[in-house]
Amino acid sequence: IPNKPNAIADNKMVIIKRKGLFGIADTMISYNLTDATVRTIRQGNIDYATFAKTTITTKTTLSTGVDGLPARSAPSFTLDEQNLLEEKTGLSLYPFFSTNNVLSHINTQNRASLYYNRKISGYIEVAEEDIDAFGFRLIGAGSRLAENDKEIVITKHHYEHYHEYGYNVLQSGVDPYIVPIEKPEDLIGKTLALGYGNVRIVGILDTGFDGRYDQLDKTLDSLSGDLNLTVRNEWESYQQEIKNSFHSAIFVTKGYAANNMTFQGKLLYNRMIAKMPSSKKAVKRVVKISMTPVITSEINVEENLKTTVETSYNLQNKSTSFIDDADHIVKSLSQIFLYAGIGCALFAALLLYNFISVSIQHRKREIGILRALGARKGDVFLIFVVECLLIALIAWGVACAIAIIGPVVINGILKNHLGVPVTLLAFGFRQLMIMLAVSVAIGVIGCFLPTYRAARKKPVDAIRS
Repeated sequence: IPNKPNAIADNKMVIIKRKGLFGIADTMISYNLTDATVRTIRQGNIDYATFAKTTITTKTTLSTGVDGLPARSAPSFTLDEQNLLEEKTGLSLYPFFSTNNVLSHINTQNRASLYYNRKISGYIEVAEEDIDAFGFRLIGAGSRLAENDKEIVITKHHYEHYHEYGYNVLQSGVDPYIVPIEKPEDLIGKTLALGYGNVRIVGILDTGFDGRYDQLDKTLDSLSGDLNLTVRNEWESYQQEIKNSFHSAIFVTKGYAANNMTFQGKLLYNRMIAKMPSSKKAVKRVVKISMTPVITSEINVEENLKTTVETSYNLQNKSTSFIDDADHIVKSLSQIFLYAGIGCALFAALLLYNFISVSIQHRKREIGILRALGARKGDVFLIFVVECLLIALIAWGVACAIAIIGPVVINGILKNHLGVPVTLLAFGFRQLMIMLAVSVAIGVIGCFLPTYRAARKKPVDAIRS
C-alpha cells in the first residue's frame, strides 16, 4: 500500500491527540472549587486569611411552608464565634476593625492615582509578639509599636504614598506646604487626622508587599476609556488585596478598640484576619471551613414562623471574586467536557481498531505461516493484543505530556494575559490513572475484534489470502 508508514504514523498521532484532549477534558470535569482555591492561595503567595462574616435569614410560614425573601446582613463577630473559628482553623485570629478613614495630609488633587488611593483597610491591635508571629519588621530609625491610643503604626505601602506625594503640612493661619519624605525616618513623628482625632506615626511596618504590583501603571487615575481587560483585572486584584490584607491596615496598641470602636459596650467587627499557614493541608482546612456555612433554625409556634439563619465565614482576598466567577463558568462547561471526553475516547478506539485491522490485513501471510508452524490461536491473539497495548501505552505517555501542558497553558493565559490571579486547573494523579485505564481499555477494545477474526482463520486460508 502506498505511503503505508505515513498512514500508520498519522493514525498514531491522531490517537495521541485524542487521548491528550481526553486528559484535558477530564481535568475540566474533575475541577473542584476547594482544590482550585487552595492552589490559588499557595501559588499566588496569598499570605493572609481574612474571614468576613455574613448571614442570610429566611422566615418560613409554618402553615403554608412558603419562604419569605431572604435577608442578607454582615453582623459583628462574637467572642464565642472567634474562639470556635480559631479552634477549627488552628489560626490565631485578630479582629479587623473596618473603617472609612483615609490617609490624611496627602494632596493628590493635581496628580490623582488609583494605586496611591490613600485607603485604610482597617485597624488591627498588635503587640511585639504578634509582629514576630506575622513575620513583619519595623523599618526606619526610631520606629516602634504604638503604646497608647494617640499613636499608630502604618505600613510600608502607606509610607510609599508619602514618599510619592510628600507630607502636606496643615497649620492654622499658614498656607499649606509640602515636606518631602525621602526615607522612613522622615515620616516618623508626623501627625495624621483620622476619624477618632489626631494621632502620631511612631512606626512603619514592612508587611512584605514589595513588588507585587510593580507592573501596574501607578499614574493611572481612572479605569474609564479603552483600557484592556488585563489592566482592569489587575486593578481589581490590587483593590481587593488592599481592602482585605495587612498591607494597608493601621496597627494600634492593645485596648485601642475598646476605647474607640464600641457600640453599646460591644466591639464591632465583621472581619477577622490571620497569617495564612504555609502547608497545603492547613490551607485546605481553612478553605473548607470558609465554604461550610453554619445553619441554625428557630420555630415560633405563636407567630407561625420558622426562622433559619445561615452564617458564613467567607475568605476574602485578591482572588476570591475571580474564583467565584470562574467557578460558575467551569461548572457550566463541565457537562460539555464530559461528552467531549467520551467522544475523544471512542474516536481513539475506532482509530486503533482501524489501525489494527489494516495491519492484520497486510500480515495475513505471516499469520498463516505462524499457524502452519504450530502457533495456536491464542498465541496469534496475544501477539496483536500486546502490540495494541504497547501502542496504547506509548500514546498514553505522550498524551499525558499534552494533558499536563494544557492546564499550565490555560492557567498562564488567565494570569499573564487576562490578569486573573487564579490557578483553576491542575493535572494530578487522578487524571494520570484514568488516562492509563482508558488507554488500556481502548487498546483491548480496539484490537479485540480484528485480532479475534485473524486468530480464527485456518493457516491455509490465511496464506492464500
